[in-house]
Amino acid sequence: MNDAPLRLFDIIPMADRTYDLSLFLILGLALLFSLSLAVWARYYTPISKLQRSLNNGVLSPREVCHRLAVMTSDKALLMELDQARFMRDEPTPSEVQALINKVQHAH
Repeated sequence: MNDAPLRLFDIIPMADRTYDLSLFLILGLALLFSLSLAVWARYYTPISKLQRSLNNGVLSPREVCHRLAVMTSDKALLMELDQARFMRDEPTPSEVQALINKVQHAH
């Protein structure tokens, strides 16, 4: 049997793996941070909370429009929101969803 590879094992020093582990740790933390930021932007922004409240029926469409008007500073969107807020009939949830999408894309 050839035992030359076994003798080389004693001569060659072991590779230092701490650099590789730290690189993977940094990449993993960056990925985790990016994913948590994406989840926050999707579910925990004030506009997303309003959208969920409208979908779940917790808030009326008129109340969502009132709260949405506080969040926007665009004059054209504010005018549309005022029309929806102060109509005699309550706006439909689909109309309010369209306004929410406009406010999200305006930011």
